[in-house]
Amino acid sequence: MSQDHDCTSESNIFKLNQSLRAFGVSESGIERSNHAHHYAHKWHNGQMRKCGCPYVTHTVAVAIILMSWLIEVKAALTRLMAPISSIHDDAIVRLIIAALVHDLVEDVDALDLTDIEREFGDKQVASLVDSVTKIETTAANKARIETISKLLIHAISSCGVAGIFIKLADRLHNMKTLGVMNSDKQASIAKETWDFYAPLADLLGIRVAYRELMDSSFEYVHPKEFNETKEILASTYYQRKALIESVRYLLQQEFDKSDVKVEVILRRRHLYGLFKKRELHSEREWPLNSMADPLVIVILTDNEDDCYGANSVLRTISTPWTADVKNYLDCPKRNGFSSLRKLVRFDSIDAISEHIFEVQVTTRNMHLTAEYGFLARWFYEEEQKFQADCIAQIIDFAGELDNQ
Repeated sequence: MSQDHDCTSESNIFKLNQSLRAFGVSESGIERSNHAHHYAHKWHNGQMRKCGCPYVTHTVAVAIILMSWLIEVKAALTRLMAPISSIHDDAIVRLIIAALVHDLVEDVDALDLTDIEREFGDKQVASLVDSVTKIETTAANKARIETISKLLIHAISSCGVAGIFIKLADRLHNMKTLGVMNSDKQASIAKETWDFYAPLADLLGIRVAYRELMDSSFEYVHPKEFNETKEILASTYYQRKALIESVRYLLQQEFDKSDVKVEVILRRRHLYGLFKKRELHSEREWPLNSMADPLVIVILTDNEDDCYGANSVLRTISTPWTADVKNYLDCPKRNGFSSLRKLVRFDSIDAISEHIFEVQVTTRNMHLTAEYGFLARWFYEEEQKFQADCIAQIIDFAGELDNQ
């Protein structure tokens, strides 16, 4: 696993400021972020991480991870021409300030939440810091199932879903630097990530976080399966990637001739996703080459009706490999995601007629939901509108943990 050992605080804060500018945060907002960094640097002074870096480099790295997600979501929303006006400078800066100081109250005895509120003149920053601590407590005490939903719901109710975003970024950076820990600590942190943080990210639809959390813990929780899957991917990656990219181009050409307007894109699979596909291969006798594909072909439409139209076009140029079609258009998943997924071969295209590919047909908005979930909704909905949905998901999550 790659280790994040950039110990230069100035270098990291430069990267963060670049990300804030790329997102469109005002210079006054960046100044507020820099103030939070200086404040964290002052109070974390002398504290070091296991890798030998000053502790404050961790909090800056968490803020950088958050900004990378937010930039990605904003770009996706912009491509979809989705409304993003409800998210504003203050909300982004508040999130980053909270990320930069999220460990101060827990790690510095001389500070409490009132000090955070007083320093930044913002009660919501203090609430965010409080919620991050509560989520940490929840994960550490997951044996007490009845406590899980109460703590998470309280954290969400007091400051919204954003505290979860910070905690997921915090855990991801800890996983990226897990290699410096002893084996017992590695196993403990990875198992907690596998059992709690990755499923929580998945539940909230934040796949950009889920994939990285799952893969980073996969390496430690199931090392044999991790290494086997990694070797299979390495042996087939470039050949299959080039092949799938050519299929994407050919499909786009075919759809451009039709009345159904679509965009054909490629979605990268994560390592644990490949492992699960391999398990399906052994159970259902699916072709292994399609199960080892690093990319999935995704056909995006403007609306659900066009999904059926796109599927009709797809049927004219492809042959289903099996009758095992996942129709989430008629029966959406519990998070509302709907799509059509199937394995196909393209007999009419000689160059690829012997190969099997996985194809997904979905709407642009559903694709956005699948990739970013509540992180995307944070941009274009008033938080009160989706907070109840999030709480309902948390209750389901606690019930699932209870059944483990």
